[in-house]
Amino acid sequence: MQMTEGKEKLVLLGPGSTVKQMIRDALDRSAEVGTVLCVQPGAEAEKGKSAAGLAQEDCALLFGRYGTDTQTADMQWIQELTEAIVQIQRTRPRAVLFLSDTMVYGKQFGAQRLLREDEIGYVCHTSKDGTTAQWMRTAEHLCGRLAREEGLPVKIVRADWEHIPVMLQSEGETVTILDTILDLLRNGIAGEAYNISGLTRNTLARKNKECAKARSPLAPIEVFPDTGKAENYAAS
Repeated sequence: MQMTEGKEKLVLLGPGSTVKQMIRDALDRSAEVGTVLCVQPGAEAEKGKSAAGLAQEDCALLFGRYGTDTQTADMQWIQELTEAIVQIQRTRPRAVLFLSDTMVYGKQFGAQRLLREDEIGYVCHTSKDGTTAQWMRTAEHLCGRLAREEGLPVKIVRADWEHIPVMLQSEGETVTILDTILDLLRNGIAGEAYNISGLTRNTLARKNKECAKARSPLAPIEVFPDTGKAENYAAS
């Protein structure tokens, strides 16, 4: 994602998390971005900005809560995420990418397989992890609604954060995960979801095959995302 010598700003919205810090650190090391502003909803506004420090000419990454975080019981993140989505709706920034989590796939049964973006399973609404997954699904739905009904350039990434290393590099690839995230932010199709992982699709397929050999047919499948959509997009 080419940004013009500090004239464009990338705003990080939503609650604090390990993923948000990891992305912030990677952006600080990157020469791709001009100004990175990490703000919380309700922060003091700059002149001509929204309450979240977001302007119409800005790009934004929206964060939620992730399976790699340990304290998912804290419900404050839901309010902060919702407020950030409201700010996006009001400000209408130039491009938005919601960084979701493969936890939204929930519990799946049937043949062991790589899960496509349109395959959503069961989550328990009364468990701690299930509640987190349900709220992340809700945030995805709201982002999709902003794209489809209000014409906002909002895209969604479902990331396999467990297999994405701190440096955000793909296994055996020269293109980094950060490059993919920024490219989808700028050029992805509004309203679309894309699976990404720190593992290549071939590696995921191999792990999926190995898991299928040892798995009971009555057990839920191991969640491995099918990253073909994002990889085909990047190659086009």
